[in-house]
Amino acid sequence: MMRKDNTSPDQIDRRIAASFGAVVLLLSLTTAWVASHLYLSLQMQEENRLAGAITTILSEAINRVAFSGKHHSRLLVEDMLARVPELAYISVETEDGRVLAHSNPALNDSSVLGEERDNAIKSLKTGRSVLSEQKTANGVIKEIVVPYKGGFDAQTVGTVRVGVQVEATRLAQQATLYKLLVLVAALTAFAIAAVYFLSRRFGGAMQVLGWQLQGILGHAPIGVAICDNRSRLLAHSAELGKMAGHPGENATLESVLSRAFPEASVALSMLQRQVFSGALKVEREVRFETNGTPRYWHISMFPIARDDANHPLLICTLIQDISERKQAEEALRASESQFKSLFSQSPISNLIHDKDSGEIIDANTAAFVSYGYSSVEELKAGKFWLERPYSLEEALAWIRKAADQGPQRFEWLSRRVTGELFWEHVHLSPVVINGVERILASGIDITERKRLEMRLADQLAFKQALMDTIPYAVFYKDAETRFMGCNIAYEETFGIKREDFIGKRVLDLEYLPEQDRHIYQAEDEATIASVGYVRKEMAIPFVDGLIHQTLYSVNGFRQADGTPGGIIGVIVDISDLKRAGVALRESEARYRSIIENIQDMYYRTDVQGRLVLLSPSTPKQLGYDSVDEVLGCLASDFWMQPELRQELLLRIKTEGVVKDYEVLLKAKDGKPLLVSATSAYYHDDEGNVLGVEGIFRDITERKRGEEALKKSRDELEERVAERTRELTEANARLTELDNLKSAFLNTVSHDLRTPLTSILGFSKIIQRDFTRRFLPLAEGDSVLRNKASKILDNLGVIVSEGERLTRLVSDFLDLSRIEDGRYVWKDKTTDLGVLIRGAVSSMKGALLQKHGVQIRVDADSHLPALWVDPDRIAQVLTNLLSNAIKFTSEGTVTLTARASTGSIRVSVADTGMGIPPDELPMIFDKFYQVGDDTLVAEKGTGLGLAICKQIVEHYDGAIWVESTQGVGSVFFFELPLIA
Repeated sequence: MMRKDNTSPDQIDRRIAASFGAVVLLLSLTTAWVASHLYLSLQMQEENRLAGAITTILSEAINRVAFSGKHHSRLLVEDMLARVPELAYISVETEDGRVLAHSNPALNDSSVLGEERDNAIKSLKTGRSVLSEQKTANGVIKEIVVPYKGGFDAQTVGTVRVGVQVEATRLAQQATLYKLLVLVAALTAFAIAAVYFLSRRFGGAMQVLGWQLQGILGHAPIGVAICDNRSRLLAHSAELGKMAGHPGENATLESVLSRAFPEASVALSMLQRQVFSGALKVEREVRFETNGTPRYWHISMFPIARDDANHPLLICTLIQDISERKQAEEALRASESQFKSLFSQSPISNLIHDKDSGEIIDANTAAFVSYGYSSVEELKAGKFWLERPYSLEEALAWIRKAADQGPQRFEWLSRRVTGELFWEHVHLSPVVINGVERILASGIDITERKRLEMRLADQLAFKQALMDTIPYAVFYKDAETRFMGCNIAYEETFGIKREDFIGKRVLDLEYLPEQDRHIYQAEDEATIASVGYVRKEMAIPFVDGLIHQTLYSVNGFRQADGTPGGIIGVIVDISDLKRAGVALRESEARYRSIIENIQDMYYRTDVQGRLVLLSPSTPKQLGYDSVDEVLGCLASDFWMQPELRQELLLRIKTEGVVKDYEVLLKAKDGKPLLVSATSAYYHDDEGNVLGVEGIFRDITERKRGEEALKKSRDELEERVAERTRELTEANARLTELDNLKSAFLNTVSHDLRTPLTSILGFSKIIQRDFTRRFLPLAEGDSVLRNKASKILDNLGVIVSEGERLTRLVSDFLDLSRIEDGRYVWKDKTTDLGVLIRGAVSSMKGALLQKHGVQIRVDADSHLPALWVDPDRIAQVLTNLLSNAIKFTSEGTVTLTARASTGSIRVSVADTGMGIPPDELPMIFDKFYQVGDDTLVAEKGTGLGLAICKQIVEHYDGAIWVESTQGVGSVFFFELPLIA
């Protein structure tokens, strides 16, 4: 059973008209939205392409200018205004928003606020350019913000802001879009009305329909005409009357248009024939001129009513004036033409890529020249971008990133057709060419800049690594007193990271008291302005919460152009140094005692078998004058049978330690010396073999005297006692001789050497044999044991004082020969650097027992040659180093050598307890020794510095000392250069 429908025919007609109108309205609005979106998208892409070109030029300009202050910033502004004079403005700003340089000089040193500041912060955080738009009284401005880098470590330090005036065509485009929307609304109303009336009266009088439509069409914004199948004009919009004039009765559309626009009339007739031939819809663009001005119409024609045979009864013609749109399209084509011209003529390599596949679409002449190819096809085949460590996948990733996120900048290693590799700075930006979105790749050859950057980076890395090896806190600041860097020791000392204070001034360091900050800031500014220096002791809080006594040193430095460049500072914690003075001297005394008083011959060789360390007794027993005469020689040169040394090395390798290995050594005069060797390898901290060390004990006399000792064992105690008395008397005589000093020694020193040699030799023999032969006999007899112990003590005193007297005689003989003019100077061209290295090397033995002491050399790499006796200058260096080590229990001995005009100055600085001011004038006197003799275990001869003074003054040089008690001493000597 069917349900009855009470809907009236009139309601059905209205519903049909409303439904049809809704569909037409939806389709029209969708079409209008798509058209407007595409239209605006084209305009925005054109503006963004212009902004991208400006960004590329700006990036290239930034790469050519090394930022370090206002001067370079203003150079960049002048460069950009010269290259792109159409810019509305350009501004270079620091990270905190201060304007370094502006195209309007009145804005220099101002501050950026508001939205502009927000865009700068966004650019700094992302490291990419930021594009924004601003409306001004003069129109719309596109603004591009690009980060720049500068300074020693190439950190991002600010932004460059550029404004570009957008063409006024955007307003015209908006007006066109408004008209389009009005047209859509009119057409929708027209469609609704037409459906409504045709649904009720289809087949009725069309003249009535024309009258009804005429009221609706009077408000349509485009030309609309309704014609019958004889082309008679039944209805038209008011806009058509404005375009072609008001038609008369029974006029045709062709006749109306032919009066003013003949070309349009002809096109209209052609379209009508196509519609009558069965076409559902035809349209065409017509160009004609009015008073010499080109105009464009878009004509659409379609039937809106048909008879039973499907022949058109009514035809609707829409005429839209698209002249403004055509002008905008021509302007767009002109802009594209300019882009192509800029693209092809640009001196920068430019490539056009497909945004999805990355395929090369086009390239300019500069690209062909840069890569060495002659066509796009060769570029594709060459795959110049595929050079390790980069890959095709990575290249495509960059292209797609540019397509999705906007312009991208990066560095790329490319290859020319010749195989030559070179670095490029690549800028990728999306562009629209002929309506298709592409990727523009601009490449700038930065090979030379990259080489310089790598060289600079290596230098900076080396300098930073060098600073990081310094155990003291080191920092440096620029000319504006901002921190530029520090070493690891600085971070550890104060418990802060360099990234937390780089770029800040001391005023910005909140962990320091405010009053101290202002004092430090004023001191920094004064030191930089004067390029001076500050040396002082300061109490500074460290990360451990304690107040440390420090030596605070700051030096100003100049840039290449002579202007102040900043300061470099060093903070040395001297708290432990002050507390460790006594321990340092005790350690030095123990070492000095062992190395200088050892009776046997101690030696050490490197892995090549060269002697690197000797006890003073070694060269003397072999007949040489000094240790320096033997150091550096092959140990095998002193063996009568070198093959036995190879046997010793094999035994050391298998046994570890070889004892009592008897060999014959060769003295300087060629005589054999029978010794007993005890040797083993010595290693570094990681267990690597560094060479061989050991002791040679002279057993010549022991072998000769073993038989006699055997026979006289029963009489030994009496002989020892007698000999002890003789040695005691000899020691008294030696003491008397020592008191006579130079006057007596000058006349009898040669005669003293013979008895001294005998005394020392026999004393050592007695000491050795007494220990080996007699002591075992005293076991179990406490009286005899105590007596033997006293005898050994006395023998030790005799040997020690005898050796000291021998050194005194040798030193005094040298001094006497120099003073009397009897010394034969062996002058020749001498490399002071070689002597310095030799002297430092000779101190290695002295440093073995001084674990808290190290030697640092700070000498010019190429010192001028001297005309001197190298042995005597080496003696000066050795004496000064030996004294510095002796009086430094812990710390650093620093040897410095600098060449100046006409002379070379050498200094040896220690961190010992220093010399009292009242003793400084007498320090170079003969036999003078510093008053506090208890600081060292062994007294010197008192002649070392006197000999140094005589040697230096012989060459018209000067020697002096500067000393601060509790801090240390510095000995200087200066020698003239070869004239």
